[in-house]
Amino acid sequence: MHRIVQISDTHFGTETQPVVAALRSQLNSLKPDLLVCSGDITQRARSNQFNAASTFLSTLEYGDLLCVPGNHDMPLFNVFQRLFDPYSNYNQFVGSMRQKDVLVNQTFSKPGLVVVGVNSCNPFHYKNGRLKHRELENLEAALKNTADETIKLVVAHHPFDAIQVSDEENIMPNAQKLLARFGELGVDMVLGGHIHYQFCRTTEHRYPDLKKPIGVCQAGTTLSSRVRAGLPNSFMELQVHESKSDLTVTQWEYIEGQGAFAATTEYQPFKKE
Repeated sequence: MHRIVQISDTHFGTETQPVVAALRSQLNSLKPDLLVCSGDITQRARSNQFNAASTFLSTLEYGDLLCVPGNHDMPLFNVFQRLFDPYSNYNQFVGSMRQKDVLVNQTFSKPGLVVVGVNSCNPFHYKNGRLKHRELENLEAALKNTADETIKLVVAHHPFDAIQVSDEENIMPNAQKLLARFGELGVDMVLGGHIHYQFCRTTEHRYPDLKKPIGVCQAGTTLSSRVRAGLPNSFMELQVHESKSDLTVTQWEYIEGQGAFAATTEYQPFKKE
């Protein structure tokens, strides 16, 4: 069994310190094989915010780290930098993690499991997502020689599904077409963030015509004070077994009165009743 923890939309620069302490305690108890950061690591892509993220991650116990950038990890107000060198501070952050002997790759591969990160950001529109042809090529290359029974996960910042009508404008352009291609590549689940709304289900709800149903795991905001009304800070824990039908996603939420995270919801999206 492989344990993956997905944190997202930490928005360092707006982090809440009691939540930071609670997350550190909980993750160091779980000790995941892979820690996934699905974008919006910072609030404004500033060096001090990336440094705060790097410092925090260095206090956690986990095996490997897989990060993808979010739109907040590109400069907003420095338009010249956003258009011509949007990932300079993000790349320095990734480099700093590597200097701490942390494996930071876009692909995590273990027997029975492959996790691939893709960059869904669009510097020209800042908030909206896109998936460039190069990202698809990289995904295809990473999955090309994997066995059929291997569990295959993709991490992107922008969502391919949404539950709230107000979030539908944030769904990736051409999402159904991209998911169809993912299905052809054998992808089993897509992990995302961006909308600060946590849920897990399969694409059968929104895209019933897809030949292969794909799981969708949307993490909320893990550390930021920028929570949606009524929703607590949260993260997702995935337990990946040999069979896809046994894949379990546990939603952990911050309980303010306890000053700690607690497991609140368990999903088994591929379990047949």
